[in-house]
Amino acid sequence: MRFGPARAFALGARGFASRPPAVLSIQSHVCYGAAGNSAAVFPMRRLGVEVWPVNTVQFSNHTQYAEGWEGLPTPTEQIGLLAKGIERIGALGRC
Repeated sequence: MRFGPARAFALGARGFASRPPAVLSIQSHVCYGAAGNSAAVFPMRRLGVEVWPVNTVQFSNHTQYAEGWEGLPTPTEQIGLLAKGIERIGALGRC
């Protein structure tokens, strides 16, 4: 019987149930296009990886458009608070 990547993680190397790997992905995010977390999260989840995206910026599109972009960076303090919250619930050690 053949399993997809997500099922392979669920079964583990010896056929035992195991948790998928976890990744704290701290990157940019664009609403239009594929860059940073916009590009990284879906393929990792498709492979069965548990992804916790933290966006360092939220922009309308990639910054290389001649027309420009809109959006703001995430305050540094907020990024730290998000990581601290994940640590507080005991999950940070899983990534």
